[in-house]
Amino acid sequence: MSYKDIAVQRRSGSINVGHLNGQRIKARESGSEAQGMELSGRREVSPFVQARIPELNVAPANQNVWHFSSEGLVIPSILLAYIFGPKLGLRKLSCSEHTQVTDVIEKANGVSLHLSSNEKCEKWDGDFCIIATGRWTPSLVAALGVNLAMVDAHRKDKIACGFLAVTDPQLVQLRANLISPLLNVRPEGYGRLLLQAPGLYDRADPTQPATADGEVAHEILHRV
Repeated sequence: MSYKDIAVQRRSGSINVGHLNGQRIKARESGSEAQGMELSGRREVSPFVQARIPELNVAPANQNVWHFSSEGLVIPSILLAYIFGPKLGLRKLSCSEHTQVTDVIEKANGVSLHLSSNEKCEKWDGDFCIIATGRWTPSLVAALGVNLAMVDAHRKDKIACGFLAVTDPQLVQLRANLISPLLNVRPEGYGRLLLQAPGLYDRADPTQPATADGEVAHEILHRV
């Protein structure tokens, strides 16, 4: 079994519950095949969607379900667990967690990273480096003299940041990315769910991170 079979839900796609305007449908169709399915007035979901999300109960107001079958879903935690597990046999791989990259140095024959963790400094040398640090990218590449145009991640608005919540393992057979008007849900591996509520993003403030027992968390839980 390959890591793609384990970590990537290749045939699950994305399922969008609710209204999609024509422009949005065309935009999604340009990169994937969309299948539109009407729901009956008896609040019954089509067999195709029901097989992938048995627990789904669609409100009468959301009369359409769109399935974008060619879209994939990667579960990073499972992918990493498999890569560093015994079956793949990549014994020379190492993983540094909770480590800050303090400097990036380009050289003629490669790149060096200066790492800092618990007052311990290390140096990593390699042929190349892929920077995938999200909101911290501008400050990191500044060491290379690069001015990267990105949204200021320190702004407190929905453009710059938002909320993600991870549940404990749940008895839910979700095998797709579920998008709905109030809440987006996707598998996070090992029975956990990753929850996203874009409608709450206007409350986001990087200087005051949301807590697990705060107002935003309770609202996300209510929407579940």
